[in-house]
Amino acid sequence: MTSSTRRATLGAILTAPLTGRAMTAPPAGTPLVAPSDLAQSCEWAIQHRAWICKAALDEDWEDDRLDFESDRHEAVVVWAASEPSRSPADLAAKARLLLDEWASTGLLKSTNGDERLAATILQEVIALCAPGAG
Repeated sequence: MTSSTRRATLGAILTAPLTGRAMTAPPAGTPLVAPSDLAQSCEWAIQHRAWICKAALDEDWEDDRLDFESDRHEAVVVWAASEPSRSPADLAAKARLLLDEWASTGLLKSTNGDERLAATILQEVIALCAPGAG
C-alpha cells in the first residue's frame, strides 16, 4: 500500500463516527486541516485491535503472529503516551485510543468512581474536540 493510499484509508476511518455521537460538518469557512500522523496512528490502532480480535480467532493465529500484531498496536499506544498533542484532533484521538484500551480490558464496565470519572472526562474531551464543537 502506498503512502498516499494509506493516508486516504486512514482519512476514511477518521470520518466514521467512533463515539456514537452524530458527526457534524464544521462551519462554512473553517479551514480543513489534515489529521496529524499521531491522530491517524491512534485511529489506526483502534481499528487494528478490532481486526486482531476477529482475525486471530477466525484464522487461529499462532502466538508469534498474535505477538507481532499486538506489538504493532502497543507501539502506537507508547507513542501516543510520549508525544504531546499538538491539536484538539490529536487529543481526541488519544482519548479514543485510551477508551478503546479500557474497553478491551473491561475497565469501562467498572463502577469505581475514579474510573468512571476518567472515562467520562475522556468522552467529554472527544466531544469538545470534534470539528465544529464549541
